[in-house]
Amino acid sequence: MRLRGATADLKEAGEETDGMATSTSKLRGQIMAMTKNTSLGAFDIMRNPNEFLTTYQIIDGVAQRW
Repeated sequence: MRLRGATADLKEAGEETDGMATSTSKLRGQIMAMTKNTSLGAFDIMRNPNEFLTTYQIIDGVAQRW
């Protein structure tokens, strides 16, 4: 999972970007929207406004709600 990557950098490297979130805030919103209808509540990928959870914590948190 690429958490902080510019699509321009990926395109320049020849990587596919279809379906990718174009910003961190959009990615955060998409994950919260996909997980909000659970008894545990929506899952947030941010520990605080300036710090992401670890990739493991993100995958585990989404898995618990899926």
